[in-house]
Amino acid sequence: MVPGFTEVGYYMTGLRLLIRGKREGFGYLDISDRGVARSFWAILWCMPSLLLSWGWWHWMFISIMPEGIKTGLPFFARLALVDAVDWMLPLLIAAMISLPLKLERQFPAFVVVTNWISVPFSFAHALIIAPIIFFPQMLSIAYLAWLALLLIAVFVLARLMRMVYGANMALVAVFVALQILPGMFMEDYLQRLLGVAPF
Repeated sequence: MVPGFTEVGYYMTGLRLLIRGKREGFGYLDISDRGVARSFWAILWCMPSLLLSWGWWHWMFISIMPEGIKTGLPFFARLALVDAVDWMLPLLIAAMISLPLKLERQFPAFVVVTNWISVPFSFAHALIIAPIIFFPQMLSIAYLAWLALLLIAVFVLARLMRMVYGANMALVAVFVALQILPGMFMEDYLQRLLGVAPF
């Protein structure tokens, strides 16, 4: 069953405590095998923002294409594939490096924390997109807002990774970069590969 608003709010409380450096935040998160599996419901919670993002991306794509070009459902399926890869790739890389680094015990917490923190950042992303749908001239302001959101994400992830992996700043840096960089590079590559890049 999809976690409801109350349950997700409970997880958000845990994340806020972890960001503030309070380990009791883990008490609000389910990092059991069941909790790890349930944390992927965060994808569904992010769907409103994703749908808004896909609609805006489609509008940008159409606006630069020759008149009369058709996209249809395959276009949105490709965007969904790009976002699915962006979501899963960091988790897969983290899984592959956790065993040789002897970090397999921390991996469930990594999955739960990174999955659920995606929800507030997804809605923040939607708040940036929504105004430029109606006021395209605000695009330059939106770019600044996205940059600010990226910096906030790096800070928040660093705080969370420190709680998961301890004070080893090298590990913290690796797992923060793992959440940011693969998606950035793969997103651009896949968009061009799949023919959904508007630029």
